[in-house]
Amino acid sequence: MIEINYLIIVMTFLIIISLIRFLTSKDIYTKILTVNVVSTKIILLICLVSSLLIDRDYIDIALVYALINFIVMIIVSKYLINGKIQ
Repeated sequence: MIEINYLIIVMTFLIIISLIRFLTSKDIYTKILTVNVVSTKIILLICLVSSLLIDRDYIDIALVYALINFIVMIIVSKYLINGKIQ
């Protein structure tokens, strides 16, 4: 259990570093990539919390969050390529 606690602390630190990268970047593509990286790390953090608490319900939440993240990234990519969402 102690290892999971350390992993949660490290993942939180990495999320903070990624958010700083998001705030300091000027390029829109870097910002989109950073948001995707942060979302992926949050999904991993939810899975770590699920294993720490021994509760499978958090895995379902992580899967729904991953699906929403995937759909949003497709919509944003289409908007950047075409200039409109169809």
